Amino acid sequence: MGRKRKAWLVGSSGHRYIKRNGKRKRLPGYYAAWHEYVGSRRVTHTHNFETLAMARTFVREHNARLDLRTLGHIIPIALPEARREFITALAARARNTRIHYASALGWLEGIVQDRTVDRITGSDIDQFVIMRLRRCKPTTVAKHIRGLRRFFNWSISRNYAEHDPTKQATALPRSIQQARVRPHVSEPQLKRLLKALDTPDRKLACWLAMSSGLDRSIITQLATWQIDLDEAVIRFRRGKTGKLQAVPIHPDLLPQFRRRLDEMHPNKPILRGLSRESAERDWWRRATIEAGVEGLYFRDLRALATMRLQRLGGASLADTQRLLGHASPTTTAAHYYIPEVQAVQALERVPLPALRRAAKPKKSRRGSSRRQA
Repeated sequence: MGRKRKAWLVGSSGHRYIKRNGKRKRLPGYYAAWHEYVGSRRVTHTHNFETLAMARTFVREHNARLDLRTLGHIIPIALPEARREFITALAARARNTRIHYASALGWLEGIVQDRTVDRITGSDIDQFVIMRLRRCKPTTVAKHIRGLRRFFNWSISRNYAEHDPTKQATALPRSIQQARVRPHVSEPQLKRLLKALDTPDRKLACWLAMSSGLDRSIITQLATWQIDLDEAVIRFRRGKTGKLQAVPIHPDLLPQFRRRLDEMHPNKPILRGLSRESAERDWWRRATIEAGVEGLYFRDLRALATMRLQRLGGASLADTQRLLGHASPTTTAAHYYIPEVQAVQALERVPLPALRRAAKPKKSRRGSSRRQA
């Protein structure tokens, strides 16, 4: 199959030479080299080993895995090695995202040890969940499970596993088994919610979230250098993907931002008083209770931005996807798409078989006789 695909030993004499600044430098140890293709670009990697036997074992295992991948078979790889490869593949993601995935896989590694990824079962995930529930909240465990699901989906794409063992687990928290239903909020309820907010900064944060779909973390850390009043946009970098993005500012919010830019320090956050507090003192929870929309999260304003853009603004799904920063309209349609009013009305007119429609209330005869009189 050729050296372009297989790994090979750089040298078996206990050292190798490289050229740096025009000089030949000797590196101790035993080295194995292999090629990887990033798009159309070929990248050469090398790895150092203490003994020649370890280097030869690595070359033999690496080439055997390539043969299995070519044949479409499952590749046996230990969880620690797959974990390092997975975290390396996330180099473009934010640091906190990589730490989250690495911690979840580290706890799972403590349970399964050096077992291969394809031999991890649902009972191992149950043991992982039980162990983590002793030390953290169910919401944190649910976040760990989402990270494990991403890892196993990546493993399936690399032929390291055949199925996702998290789908076979039985001890998952209720927050994972039952998806949360986002409460419906009408326009009058939104007005009451904004009136219940006690500071101008908190009202501006809500207006910004429901008009642009920005996350709470971005709004909390919003600085003056991120706001471009000439083009009426906010520029920021997505935490998960690391991509630069610009979202438009609603014209009615420009005067407030202009006043704040004249008053605030360039490196300090523009909006204050947005930090979370205890359940009894949290400003957002108190406002939702007063407005009669208890159970509404601040991140639900991102979905409200989608609903208001499509229903009130007439924006298409593609425009909404670009505004929210999703990589594909499929993500927007799966989580935030709201059916159009015409589609809902058409669905209501379609009769269902073997189902009697509720009879319309009959008008009282007394009222009709009084009108005739």
